[in-house]
Amino acid sequence: MTLNSQTLQDIVLAITLIGGTLLYAKARIPKQTFSNQKDLIDTYGKRLKSLEDQKKDDATQQIENVKAIADLQGQVKLYKDLALDTMAKSMAEIASTNLKILDMLTRSSVTLAENTKTVAGAVRQVKVDLAEK
Repeated sequence: MTLNSQTLQDIVLAITLIGGTLLYAKARIPKQTFSNQKDLIDTYGKRLKSLEDQKKDDATQQIENVKAIADLQGQVKLYKDLALDTMAKSMAEIASTNLKILDMLTRSSVTLAENTKTVAGAVRQVKVDLAEK
């Protein structure tokens, strides 16, 4: 098979075009990669700065939250102790009042018993007096 000069030129031209395209692509890839890496580094730097700022804000908020929790715990303790103290005083007053009521009822029952004996004696006397008439 004989190749004429035109065919040979076409083959050389095709190989040259393919080689040139490959060299261009090879030369372009590192530049594109470096550009992409620079963009990624910039983006990660910004994200890191944002996260550091958020960390500072979160730490400040955490301190405020801890203070608020401590304050609320103090208030709860105060109200709890106040309620228990008030209940204890009220129960003591109720117990004292109950003792006074019990004493009054005891005296009243003794008085009632004595009055019942007196009245019963008077009723018997009235019956006797009526029976004699």
